[in-house]
Amino acid sequence: MKNIPKIRRFIPDIHLKSPLTNAMPGFFADSATITHPELQHGHRHLNVELNFMKSGTLTYMMGGRLQMLREGETAVLWANYPHRIQSASNRAEVLWAIVPIQKFLGWRFPRQFHQRLLGGELLVDSVPMPEQDHALFKQWCQDQKNPHPGHEEIMALEFHARLRRLECRLRHGNQRSKRMKNAANVTHFLSAGAVKMASYVARHFHERISLGNIAGAAGLHPNYAARLFRSNFGVSTGRFLAEYRIAHAQTLLQTTDAKVLDIALASGFQSSSRFYATFQSLAGKPPKTFRRN
Repeated sequence: MKNIPKIRRFIPDIHLKSPLTNAMPGFFADSATITHPELQHGHRHLNVELNFMKSGTLTYMMGGRLQMLREGETAVLWANYPHRIQSASNRAEVLWAIVPIQKFLGWRFPRQFHQRLLGGELLVDSVPMPEQDHALFKQWCQDQKNPHPGHEEIMALEFHARLRRLECRLRHGNQRSKRMKNAANVTHFLSAGAVKMASYVARHFHERISLGNIAGAAGLHPNYAARLFRSNFGVSTGRFLAEYRIAHAQTLLQTTDAKVLDIALASGFQSSSRFYATFQSLAGKPPKTFRRN
């Protein structure tokens, strides 16, 4: 049997407001030391995750791609996309922080940034700042352990600012490359309507909702809403909703002893057959096998 990394905490139980309903309460930060080189099974949760590699190197498997994070580097990923540690150097240490997708969407980053995250990329800052990031993540972990009034708001503002810096560097780096190829230098930001629809899904994914409901949240016609959503996020509303529900179900399977049927209903599925089919399609295995592993 292969060794599995001993990680102090990788999927925090703070993701759940209650045993089965709704997702994360807010910002969270922690650290992990990898003591063995391989993690057999991936995981996913409903957050945007920022990683800082304090020491060593870490290789993620995301969407069939191997993506490395080196010592001193900072990267962001959308944790709803299944990811796992494929390899790590001896006693690699990573610090990480998460923020709910609802809050992230409200920050209105450029469209290409969202699409790359939703596409399963690990986006690494092109200009590492290890001393500053180590101090920032260390402060977040201390605030998490010893909370004080307003600490989550402060942490979220700092998270937002750090993510803005990372995105700006990536965008300007891409634009320099484009100018060398005489390509247009245009940045498209997410439309307000797309943000409203994605936020609606994040708030109501556990309910019975349709394209009409999602479009109505933005005051749009369903046909136009479907095109707008895909052009902004690169996926359909149906796919986004299904992935959100399955990510929530996977979190419940990993963190509770609830029955599979109860988890299916709490994740927004109206029948066990639909849940099993969707879970198999997106996770590559049945729910019970996922839980055992």
